Amino acid sequence: MIGRASILTYGCQMNEADSSDIAVALRDAGYSLTASWEAADLVVMNTCAIREKAEDRIKGTLGQLRAVRARRPWLVVGVMGCMAAQSSEYLEQEADFVIPPVQAARLREVLAGLPPPPGLGEEAGDLPPLQMEQETDFKRYLPIIRGCNYRCTFCVVPNTRGPEANEPAELLLAETERMSEAGVLEITLLGQTVNAYQHGDWDFARLLDTMARRHPHVAFRFLTSHPRDFTPQVIEAMASNANVMPYLHLPLQSGSDSVLRRMKRLYTMAQYESIVSAVRDAVPDVALSTDVICGFPGETEEDFQLTLDAMRRLRYDSAFMFYYSERPGTPAVKLGEKVPIAARKERLARLIELQKSIQLEVNQREVDREQRCLVERVSKRDPEIMLARTPGNKSLLLRAPQATIGSWQRVQVQRADSFTLYGERVGA
Repeated sequence: MIGRASILTYGCQMNEADSSDIAVALRDAGYSLTASWEAADLVVMNTCAIREKAEDRIKGTLGQLRAVRARRPWLVVGVMGCMAAQSSEYLEQEADFVIPPVQAARLREVLAGLPPPPGLGEEAGDLPPLQMEQETDFKRYLPIIRGCNYRCTFCVVPNTRGPEANEPAELLLAETERMSEAGVLEITLLGQTVNAYQHGDWDFARLLDTMARRHPHVAFRFLTSHPRDFTPQVIEAMASNANVMPYLHLPLQSGSDSVLRRMKRLYTMAQYESIVSAVRDAVPDVALSTDVICGFPGETEEDFQLTLDAMRRLRYDSAFMFYYSERPGTPAVKLGEKVPIAARKERLARLIELQKSIQLEVNQREVDREQRCLVERVSKRDPEIMLARTPGNKSLLLRAPQATIGSWQRVQVQRADSFTLYGERVGA
């Protein structure tokens, strides 16, 4: 063992998948992984630059690591991910190495050149192995497409992750086969625009349908879809395969066509709603989630009311809601008619309040239903309570032994609030 390494992951599922690759590189270099970054000899921060809040959290952790270095001067700190793709004197000063996304080979070069730390971290004692928050031995992510060819005016992804690069279908099918043979119960196909996948004569619908048919005992999910690329064939793949989970994350961003044009989203509200209608017709129990931005440059109160109206009509099962924050290097920075920050926050508060009430009503309809759920982990508050995930990707708490982690359980929902279902196990 060279030393102990810790990975801090911020942001989306793609970053979590990237952290798995980082973990392999660290283990290959001789490091053992630990969840205790305060006692590690090497800390790799896999960062996100999509939102200003995420960057603030990362900078706060770098400040804490500065204090740790006062006690452990041999500590090596590396920054990877989307923040690392943006030139920053601050990162260069705070970190020993900075590596942008999709440069795993560069990480291996850096690791090969690092000297072993003194003491090999023996004062840390026996530490538990690192556990990714979402990815486990029975639940895995599979990136099928990296980067993005769209140029949404608010988004840094084309700058940080580059243009679309599609993995060869034969490699993805082989990896799915390997995961299935290893006992993986759920695979999530990942991409910034996952349904834009195209490699030779393989498109996303064909890939999803083939995987689902070859591995009927594996549950499949996919993130994140762009409305522009959502085809009837994808809907057919969802509807005709029971092991494609009835869950769809379809970012809306705004309910106003004029705002969508300024965002360069390349669809209208009418087109978006026609997709939702078609999916719900084909998969009646589908759970729908979305992303929404408040206060984009030029958004009027009337525009915002259109977003509220859309939320009322579409009745999302969940939503990720943000007020607009400027990201350096994006076209939206140059747009005029900035919405005052106080107005952005006030609109976000109204949006959250509305969505919270909708979610409560939607979740109440789950009460008394029986769900087949995947038990994922122990609840953070009670070791006798397990956190499970429904087919519609909703969190469900139930009393069960820890031995049920990594298994499918039949659960009857007994009550619900806006964010969580609560149930009782009725069988395996």
